[in-house]
Amino acid sequence: MKQLDSLLGATMQQTLYSMVDKKIMTDKSILSPAIRESKQIVKIGYGEAILSNSGVNLVSTGIMAGIGFWYGGGRYGVLGF
Repeated sequence: MKQLDSLLGATMQQTLYSMVDKKIMTDKSILSPAIRESKQIVKIGYGEAILSNSGVNLVSTGIMAGIGFWYGGGRYGVLGF
């Protein structure tokens, strides 16, 4: 599950770097409008702003639960698949 979470985070979660605060951020909403529009926020990595960290966790948990349900229930006929 750790690898799935990392893959989703790397591709679907945007990571930003604040040149002012010298911090890595995952969201622009905590910044003031002046800083948000300035050129002092740099995107790092390849991720797009599709999901937040909580969204990545939710999707990866849902996928793993679905795989577990299929493998545990469907494969052995417990659920009548």
